[in-house]
Amino acid sequence: MQQWKNSKAVFLLSSPEPDFIEGQKNVIKVAKQLGIKHIVKLLSGDADSNSQFYIPRIHGAVDDYLIKSGINYTILRPMGIMQNWPGDIAKSVKKERKFYEATGKGKRVHVGLRDIA
Repeated sequence: MQQWKNSKAVFLLSSPEPDFIEGQKNVIKVAKQLGIKHIVKLLSGDADSNSQFYIPRIHGAVDDYLIKSGINYTILRPMGIMQNWPGDIAKSVKKERKFYEATGKGKRVHVGLRDIA
């Protein structure tokens, strides 16, 4: 915790591991103990602690916890991260400069990890 001593803000992002909720809550608790003034959290665009789906549910639980923590926060909710789309999608991106999803005519916003910072 010594390395956080002079920090004023935290950017919170991690992959959805089995202990995701506990790990994220621990970062928020420690940040509060250390007097961190602001947390920037990257969440799923569908974050909802009552969702029947795993990713939105775990992100929603962290979202709820952060909001109630009393720390100032900024929550970023992209609908997807480009690095999560490897494999077959890469072919259509290279060939057509687009990829396809089951959203009908709807559009979604995806971000690249290098663009977040």
